[in-house]
Amino acid sequence: MPLERDPANFDAHEMIEEDVLSDLRTKAKEQGLWAFQMPKERGGVGLNNV
Repeated sequence: MPLERDPANFDAHEMIEEDVLSDLRTKAKEQGLWAFQMPKERGGVGLNNV
């Protein structure tokens, strides 16, 4: 993820801005790339850790 190369993505504490992360989380969820190990009933994919 190329978020680090744009200084505008960082806050005063050098952390990636919450709105940038929120957009990225939304995109990951839409593509099924979020919380692989979380149970399906909790919004995850339901895979185990192995």
